[in-house]
Amino acid sequence: MTRPMTRRFPIGAEVDDGGTHFRVWAPDARSIALMLEPRRGAARTVALEQETGGYYSAYVAGVSAGDRDRYQVNGEALPDAASRFQ
Repeated sequence: MTRPMTRRFPIGAEVDDGGTHFRVWAPDARSIALMLEPRRGAARTVALEQETGGYYSAYVAGVSAGDRDRYQVNGEALPDAASRFQ
């Protein structure tokens, strides 16, 4: 579930004290999900909520800097194009 958050950037992952807010722009996507591979715990997939203007987002509690993420767009796994680590 997306929670209210003041973002510094329009897209990408932004960490706060309890988790991470993910936001991606994919206006032509038929389906989109976030694939997480945390340093601790099991890998999981999280559905993103559709926003206006082609954006999708989700707040995921417990996810921190250094955890790996990528997006699954129309069934294809893709790297996070806005990753600040790359």
